[in-house]
Amino acid sequence: MRIAWLTPLARGSGISKYSLYAVPPLARLAEAYSRFFYRYEDSPLLIVNSERINFVDNPEHLSLLLARIDGWEERAPAEEVERARILSGHDAAALPIIGAFQGRRLRAADDALLLAFSSPTDALHCAASLHDRFARARLPFGGAPLALRIGVHQAEVRFEESELSGAGIDALRQVQAAAAPEEVWLSRPVFLTMSRSEVPVEAMGASALAGLPEPAPLYRMVREHGPLPYGGRHLARVGGDGALAGSLLAPL
Repeated sequence: MRIAWLTPLARGSGISKYSLYAVPPLARLAEAYSRFFYRYEDSPLLIVNSERINFVDNPEHLSLLLARIDGWEERAPAEEVERARILSGHDAAALPIIGAFQGRRLRAADDALLLAFSSPTDALHCAASLHDRFARARLPFGGAPLALRIGVHQAEVRFEESELSGAGIDALRQVQAAAAPEEVWLSRPVFLTMSRSEVPVEAMGASALAGLPEPAPLYRMVREHGPLPYGGRHLARVGGDGALAGSLLAPL
């Protein structure tokens, strides 16, 4: 590949007004780009064509976060009043954080929240902040503090008769199911588009996911030592008032 520019020549030179000059630094950069993306053979290389994907302007292309209360089926009280009390404490702790990271609630159940973010990095900041908030609050739940298990996946969302559907939702459930309490697991699409300088992760091997022809790599956010699973670093981004985003309270 040859990169060039046009530069004017001095008057009276007898040469055309503009002449084409190669730019060596840019030519070297172009050659390095071509060599890496088209002739790189030292290890497997995945190239993602994002020409038709627009995670900013297309609301169907989203980073999805699924958070479930660990042990709900086994430890949730039978009395409706007690269940409501637990869920009220859960919402009081979670909703300000979700709003601070501009999350949008797509669905909610007793033990789960399905959220959407335009940024995969914000989704991961939110996930880590939720874990740290609940670790700090220590809400009583069935003899132990309430804890979440969180998965993050990036996919196209389809609504069919007001219901979410598609392989992306099934894959999100599989990613979330791999997470232990106070863990955040994420899929390969999230890993490829997130800011890894802001959110450290570790590879956890490959797993079969819905909609993919072969096992895909999964990743886990790196935890820190101490009383807060993620050290409070992500939670520090949330303001003291925890202002809610307007879209968060949209009806389901």
